[in-house]
Amino acid sequence: MDETVEKKSSYFEVYYELFANEKTKSLNSNGIVLYSMMANQIGLSKRPENIKKYTDGNGQVFILFTEFQAAQKLNISKGTFFKLKKELKKIGLIDYQEQVDKKNGISTPIYVTPFEHWKKKELHRTKIEDEMPDFI
Repeated sequence: MDETVEKKSSYFEVYYELFANEKTKSLNSNGIVLYSMMANQIGLSKRPENIKKYTDGNGQVFILFTEFQAAQKLNISKGTFFKLKKELKKIGLIDYQEQVDKKNGISTPIYVTPFEHWKKKELHRTKIEDEMPDFI
C-alpha cells in the first residue's frame, strides 16, 4: 500500500479474542498482529481516495501487504510472513490466490475477512457441529 495511505493511520485495533478463540489459538502473537494490521489496512483501502485503486473487478476491496512490509513492521522473515499468511487463510481470516508464476515485484491482492463477520460465521459453524448427531 502507498506510504501516504499508511501514514494516515498510526494505530490499529488488536482483536483480543484471537488469543483465546479455539480456531485461532495456534496463531502466535505475530500472526494476530499481522491479521490486525491487515484488518486496519482494509479500512484504509476503503477510503474515497483509495477505493478505485484497491477494488477488484468483482467489487471486492483488497489490500497489498508485502513481505518487505512484514519485515519492516513486524521484524519477521519472508518465510515467516508466508507461513503466517497461509495460517490466516486456513483459519478463514484472509483469502488470496497463490500466484502460479511468481513475479518479482507483483503483490498478491489479499482479501481480509472483517473480524466480526468471521466470528459470526464461526459461531454459526460451531452451532451446526454441536447439533449434528453422533452416530458412533
